Amino acid sequence: MTQPIEVRIDHNVTPSPVYVRYSHAKFARTQSVDPDGSVNVDKAADGSVIGIELLDIDDYTLGLAAEVARVHDLTLPEFAAHA
Repeated sequence: MTQPIEVRIDHNVTPSPVYVRYSHAKFARTQSVDPDGSVNVDKAADGSVIGIELLDIDDYTLGLAAEVARVHDLTLPEFAAHA
């Protein structure tokens, strides 16, 4: 499983969005995972995941992020372990 190389939390806004980076590959597109856009996946041209953005941390968004991570063989940080 691929481990995150960086986790950023923006404490300047509420709720505090979280970005979990897995790669420094060149950005190609963003895929929204849910209709509200609260979980987004940045992808490279080859479809690999660059990062997962959670605009809010709750059971719903953590569950979506956990599913993205599972499908792409990624490890989420410890804060997401209870999703």
